[in-house]
Amino acid sequence: MSILDQDFSTGNFRALLGEAAQAAPVHIDHERRRVLILEHDLIRRMLLDRRLVNGRDRTSFDELPAGTRDLHNTLDRFLSLWPVFSDGPYHQRMRAHLNSALSAHRLKELISALGPYCEQALPRLGERGTAVDWLGEFVRPYIEHTLSLLFAVDRDRLGRLMSAGSAIIEYITGARFDDELGRRARLALDVLIEEAGHLTAGPATGFCRALAAIAEDPELGPEPAAAAVAQIITGTLDPTMTVLTEAVVLPFEAGLAGSPGPSAAPPDTVRRETDEVLRHACPFRFSSVRHVTADVDLGAHRLVAGQKVLLGFAAANLDARTFHGGLTFRPGADSNRHLTFGMGPHRCPGAGLATAMLDQLFGAMATTGVTVIPVDGSLVRSRDAIFSRVTALKVRVLRETGEK
Repeated sequence: MSILDQDFSTGNFRALLGEAAQAAPVHIDHERRRVLILEHDLIRRMLLDRRLVNGRDRTSFDELPAGTRDLHNTLDRFLSLWPVFSDGPYHQRMRAHLNSALSAHRLKELISALGPYCEQALPRLGERGTAVDWLGEFVRPYIEHTLSLLFAVDRDRLGRLMSAGSAIIEYITGARFDDELGRRARLALDVLIEEAGHLTAGPATGFCRALAAIAEDPELGPEPAAAAVAQIITGTLDPTMTVLTEAVVLPFEAGLAGSPGPSAAPPDTVRRETDEVLRHACPFRFSSVRHVTADVDLGAHRLVAGQKVLLGFAAANLDARTFHGGLTFRPGADSNRHLTFGMGPHRCPGAGLATAMLDQLFGAMATTGVTVIPVDGSLVRSRDAIFSRVTALKVRVLRETGEK
């Protein structure tokens, strides 16, 4: 059985991934006609190798009825415009616009507003005195606050964008050629194109100005600008919800939960905990499909031109050859070697923002003296092997360390 057929909703999936990286650094999934690369150092090498290129795993829609064929073709074409599913000059041009706009320097003002938000929101949850819905009452509002600053939009317009993003996620992760999901995603596409037009017409933030530059670029245009909006929205929804949920689960399970005291923790301490969460909580366990354009030698294995490859980021992050005691949650100097955001020309453009959101959460917990305790049995993860998705968690928010 391929690792992609395993149930990832249970608590032992990290051991499964770590063991797989040790046992078979390169694994052939014959049923899916994919090569899975699981070893940390091999993946780092492949991320920098130009002989592997990104691209949508295009399939023929010829067997579908005409109306349905047009529906799925339209959505497939739109997805192919996303930076994560593209390569070559188009990808490089998109990245040139996005990388600068999402740099730590350009987002400095936005990031500075995240800590105060957490410092106000966490104690309010603590005042409840009862178990709270972590995703619904903290994580999603925190994400909404972040996106509202990034796009400078009001609650109603942000709600439209997030609903559209959710419909696209459901289509991508749902059953293949699901017509109902496809129709919802098609409506969402119209919303995204309309909202991208508003965002670029009078850009109010640095990121919106980057979108406007994409829309005005004669080699790109309005639809790629909408694709960039879609990728940022979807990449900030479920993946960030997963990471911000594992951020309170992992330290608690490791016996490290608790506030370091009334004053803020040192930045290097916060960043090490952030990096260790990202190492263990990798939302995209496997990359999008990479296409081999020329033969590549991987020691005992050779990738052949025409093969399709999946890079196992989550397994690489648990590889004991790179991380001593890889399955143990233990913030340390090597935590920042994680591959959660990839590296090289396809490194996630939103990596800095996602990292900052986690940094600011941990910093606020330290400053306010808040401890977040997961409620036993309330964590729910999806079964999916490719995408790590957390759908539920209840917590108790304690305002003072040692509070019963």
